[in-house]
Amino acid sequence: MKFFAKLNRGVLLSAAVVIAAAVYLIVLEASHSAAKPEIQRVCRSYTTTVAQYMLLPQKYRLQKPNIPKSELTSYESSASDAVKSYYAAGALARYDINLIKKSLDSQAAGSGTVYTYSRKIKKFNTMTFDGDTVTVSFTSELKYDGPLNSAVTRSSVTKNTNDTMTLKNENGKWRVVYSSLQQPETTAYSSSYASLYTK
Repeated sequence: MKFFAKLNRGVLLSAAVVIAAAVYLIVLEASHSAAKPEIQRVCRSYTTTVAQYMLLPQKYRLQKPNIPKSELTSYESSASDAVKSYYAAGALARYDINLIKKSLDSQAAGSGTVYTYSRKIKKFNTMTFDGDTVTVSFTSELKYDGPLNSAVTRSSVTKNTNDTMTLKNENGKWRVVYSSLQQPETTAYSSSYASLYTK
């Protein structure tokens, strides 16, 4: 009888562990599902913000922008603040900030004005959660009108890109940890974009 009593306790204990694990997984999945709309919102907002600041202010989107240095500095400072506002504490926002700054500096110096640059997320492909972080892959529609083959050749491109972002839940808010947004490529100009990440 003692054997059966121990066996019953073991079965009950095992069942309790299985039930607890199942409940935990259900609660975790519900938590992830509830977080997805906010994560998607942050991804959309961030990618739109980065694209917006790849352009000089509207009135300077000319072949020879002639933007005053003080105005360019102020605009780049606004871009930096905007990008940093999305990032988690200690995360490296400088890569995207450097990308924006070098693009704007190049345009202001007359090395090829970008007339259109927009990015719209068309589809979220995967969200992989790991503790308080999530890696998101998505497909964006990139619209670009500016220099591609060289600093003086203007081309218009509309294409889909496969992009990735990692976010972290920081005090109840989803913050960017890392972003990998494809830039216009397949030309010499795209190589200069890639080089912006190396410094």
